[in-house]
Amino acid sequence: KLEVVAGGKVYESTVLVPKGEGEKKLSAEDLRKKMELCAQGVIEEAAAAALVDTLLQMDLESKFIYPQLRSV
Repeated sequence: KLEVVAGGKVYESTVLVPKGEGEKKLSAEDLRKKMELCAQGVIEEAAAAALVDTLLQMDLESKFIYPQLRSV
């Protein structure tokens, strides 16, 4: 549950299944963005991008976690 107060009003939202869980798999683009954020200041941007490409390719070849990415 998320609750935000802005302009004297309270806005609420409840997410039962967050993105990345269950049927709400992360897209290849979501995975790339997440890797970029996590890798900042740790490895170079080009290395992070190459790592994501390699991992996605491995996943596509093994049909492991994200079978829906085969159409990407």
